[in-house]
Amino acid sequence: MIVTFFRALSFVALHLNMVTDIDECQQTPGICVGICHNTIGSFTCTKCPGHTVYDAKTMHCTSTPKRNLILGIIFGLCCGFGIKLFGLSALVLIQRWKRDTQKKLRRKYFQKNQGILLEQLILSDESASDKTRIFSLEELEKATNDFDPTRILGHGGHGTVYKGILSDQRVVAIKKSKAIKDGEISEFINEVAILSQINQRNIVRLFGCCLESEVPLLVYGFITHGSLHQILHAGSSSGFSLS
Repeated sequence: MIVTFFRALSFVALHLNMVTDIDECQQTPGICVGICHNTIGSFTCTKCPGHTVYDAKTMHCTSTPKRNLILGIIFGLCCGFGIKLFGLSALVLIQRWKRDTQKKLRRKYFQKNQGILLEQLILSDESASDKTRIFSLEELEKATNDFDPTRILGHGGHGTVYKGILSDQRVVAIKKSKAIKDGEISEFINEVAILSQINQRNIVRLFGCCLESEVPLLVYGFITHGSLHQILHAGSSSGFSLS
């Protein structure tokens, strides 16, 4: 009778434990460094078999080669992205440094070529301000396709003449001189200010100049019938003759 009572009591206790049992493996992820096995009222841990490691995210054993492959891919992507970002940043910094260097150099040439003096001459004469223009080097480079050799109209003792198209679609002849002595710069500027005001049908008009290069550039009106040398030596074959 007593034995039967204790058996019944044990069965009830066992039944209560099964009802109130908590799965520690699910409630506490990572409780085992390996495979977690839930038991009634407790849990047991089993180590991962050989060539496998425990993955805390999936709570399963993962084969070592597969895990190394995933880590390698992630590491490679991070390194590639980092190198690309570093390269782009370096490229942007180098381009910015080049632009700043070019601006400083152009400003240096502008001051050396008495650009401030020409600006003062233009401002002091109202008629000159409408006729004389100071071109930027960037504008003339764009007009001549960066001084493309195919744009060369001719060579002279003092420099090379290029054909250019300005932003307002005017066709011009841009003379790139060889050299000007430092003592002649002031005289050159005064001549530019005077010549740019002359508007006569038999004289090639001077629109202005660029002082941002080592040697000043002169911008003239483009003559469609060629140079005087070509007309004199080509004769009637040029299609244009002098009276």
